[in-house]
Amino acid sequence: MNLRSILVKVSAIIALVLAICMACFVFFISHVLEREIKEGVETTIQQNVALAMDTVELFDEDNEDNAKLYMHVLKEALGNIRATSQTIKTENDDALELISDKMGVLNNNHEISDKIKKLTNGGIPTIFAKSGNEFAAVSTSLLLDDGSRALGMLNKTIYPKMMNKETYVGALNIFGRNYMCVYEPVVQNGEVVAVLFIGYDFTEGLEDLQKTMAQMKLGEHGYFSIFNTKTNKFEIHPTQAGKELSSDVKAAMEKIVKQKEGVEFANTGGVERVVAFEPFDKLNWIVLGSAVTDDFLTPQKVVSKNFIIASIIVTLLLIIVSIFLLKKLVANPIDRLGANLNAITSDFTLKIPIYGKDEIAKISNDINNFIERIRVLISDTKNLSSENSSVANEL
Repeated sequence: MNLRSILVKVSAIIALVLAICMACFVFFISHVLEREIKEGVETTIQQNVALAMDTVELFDEDNEDNAKLYMHVLKEALGNIRATSQTIKTENDDALELISDKMGVLNNNHEISDKIKKLTNGGIPTIFAKSGNEFAAVSTSLLLDDGSRALGMLNKTIYPKMMNKETYVGALNIFGRNYMCVYEPVVQNGEVVAVLFIGYDFTEGLEDLQKTMAQMKLGEHGYFSIFNTKTNKFEIHPTQAGKELSSDVKAAMEKIVKQKEGVEFANTGGVERVVAFEPFDKLNWIVLGSAVTDDFLTPQKVVSKNFIIASIIVTLLLIIVSIFLLKKLVANPIDRLGANLNAITSDFTLKIPIYGKDEIAKISNDINNFIERIRVLISDTKNLSSENSSVANEL
């Protein structure tokens, strides 16, 4: 029996079992940590998007308040407005004559609009008068690139609300500038005869918001963005603001627009991202927070690496201790037992030393008992042989 080979085999089996157990332990711990961290990342990003939404809502409320204040200034400056039965030609359109208690005839009187623009520190007023089944601009401070007045018909999407005698407040992009606009109908004898408009230019404010959100980070490579569902472009984004979307990004945004609110895991360019998003319907916006999961998994990777190193060290130590104990408690006693057995074969008067009370000690004791019986048997045989010799001599 090759005891050394048994020691090696047992040690190898122990090493294999320990390595498998440690590998399973490290894998389990890493998996649990990664899952917990990802869940934490989702929660963190959602909370940060909620904070970004608070910023957007405050920005929108401020714009609305300014636009409504400008409308109040416009109405105070004009006073009561009434329409006559006469029409006055404005550019290519004939519209009802509008008379202000404080400003007189409003048709073609652009000085009034310019004055109100100064009073509101940049507000863009326009006065629309009934023109057939539409409303034509009869006074405005809004200028075209060539310096002429931007006179035209009332936006068709606004028309139904005016006819329903509703005030409309909303954001519009006019000639490349962003305005928070207020439209208010002028009612005379139950009929809408005119529409007052004023726009608060928040283009610079949007740029400030963009700078603010650009400074808001999610991890090392994460960022916030705002997607306009009407133009299908990003209004705020580190690299894609105002640009046409690639097919991959477009498909991803179409999915987000349909879902409107939630959390998605996306893989772009081999990089996994967590994207949380919420809609802001008043401005046709979706506010998004995007973070690279690896930015948050770094602690988990460090912990996993340390676990692997520690597991290797512990496994090696356990293997060394196991080999040492196997050698001391099993291999060496068996070697001694073998040596003692070899000695006994030439001298049956010897006994095997017994150490401890383990299995090898029990075997040694059993062998001693067996040898004792053999010794007795040999002694009896010798005595019997001597007696037989004596009897033979006597005969």
